[in-house]
Amino acid sequence: MTTEMENDFTSTNKALHFYRDDEMDTLKLGKFLTSLNASIKMPLLRAEDVLFYFDDTVFGSGDRGVVITRSEMICDLEKAYKCFRLELSDIKALSISGSLNKTIKILTHHSAQHKFTLTQSNKGAEKLFYVLNTLIP
Repeated sequence: MTTEMENDFTSTNKALHFYRDDEMDTLKLGKFLTSLNASIKMPLLRAEDVLFYFDDTVFGSGDRGVVITRSEMICDLEKAYKCFRLELSDIKALSISGSLNKTIKILTHHSAQHKFTLTQSNKGAEKLFYVLNTLIP
């Protein structure tokens, strides 16, 4: 059972480019998955696996962003950042910083570091950060 505060932090907000599975923009997510599945050598990701999606495209096309499933997060943000896929159980620590754009830094249990900057919505990036924090073991 989620509290109202948790629901506010995890609910879909299109203005913030943030989507939860029960109110997913299937067109945008479909574009993201098509782009992701065509460009990487990873097991295919299906729409029904996605719990949360952050669209980080300027005009809302949806083909770049971050998704979270029950067990992992996948980040695909154009050529500026290498696409990566992390098991949530492998995340040791998270931090968020920035005033104009939000940068999320991830440290894994294997001492690998990942960093990416979300440019389309600071509040949406904060929602994504909150969800990641609540889902990591």
